[in-house]
Amino acid sequence: MSGRARIEWVRRNGELGSTWNPVTGCTPISPGCENCYARQYASRLIAVPGVRERTKRQYRKWALGPMVWPDRLREPYGWSPRAIFVCSMADLFHCGVGYETLVTIWRVMRDNPRHLFLVLTKRPERAEADVPVIQAQLDIEAPLRNVWMGVTGETHGYAVKRTAILGRVPAALRFLSYEPALGPVDIHACSAIDWVIAGGETGHNARPPHPGWFARVRDACVERAIPFFFKGHGAWVPAGAKAPDNGAGVALVDGGEGLRAHKMRRGRGVRHLDGTPWTEIPKEPQQFQNKSAI
Repeated sequence: MSGRARIEWVRRNGELGSTWNPVTGCTPISPGCENCYARQYASRLIAVPGVRERTKRQYRKWALGPMVWPDRLREPYGWSPRAIFVCSMADLFHCGVGYETLVTIWRVMRDNPRHLFLVLTKRPERAEADVPVIQAQLDIEAPLRNVWMGVTGETHGYAVKRTAILGRVPAALRFLSYEPALGPVDIHACSAIDWVIAGGETGHNARPPHPGWFARVRDACVERAIPFFFKGHGAWVPAGAKAPDNGAGVALVDGGEGLRAHKMRRGRGVRHLDGTPWTEIPKEPQQFQNKSAI
């Protein structure tokens, strides 16, 4: 559950980073949770022959809320410098995650400045309440320079609300994950954003996005000089963008104009916008990248 990541935006100096999952498990909070990849992964793991029964029992509890894995808490101490996605299989600020667990995780991030930690949540309200208290308890006077904080905003309403709260959370950099894209988002209405990651939903029940949504977000990012990372349209290929060799269905996407999209039987659809890949990642200060663990 911890190890090298397959998540494209978890990169540093062009190299894929790692996921670190000292906590796993979650419960739905908004529409973007409907087809949660982490919940689907846990369900598949339970059905795999050869997986220890103890592990299966633990993952049967996944949808009931967070579980802490004490043996994983110190993993980053033994890793070479890299980007680390914190709790890719959970929401770190879920109410079921104990305060002392948060303190421990923040201590690990403080003690390992050679790593870049990326924290993504749909619950910034708790981050706003707890992070300043945790930093004070650990004698951290300023935001940790190696911790980037992000929120998921799958629709305009959630993006605006969550980024506004995120702006009040101490962080070296703040980002928006517009994935899965379930409606248009006006980036101009989102505050305190230094990076945007966007993408469509994947999986069997993926909901089709309109490519115009991504194009408008990209254009707003370019206008505001915000790095933009496009993961792709997801399981749906916009008609005309690429021949749907493995198309399994057709849908009409509501994006203010009619557009047909073809469902992919497998894999992720087109990763380009207007024929161009967008894989921008904010830069870090060089002196920060070279630091060793305390």
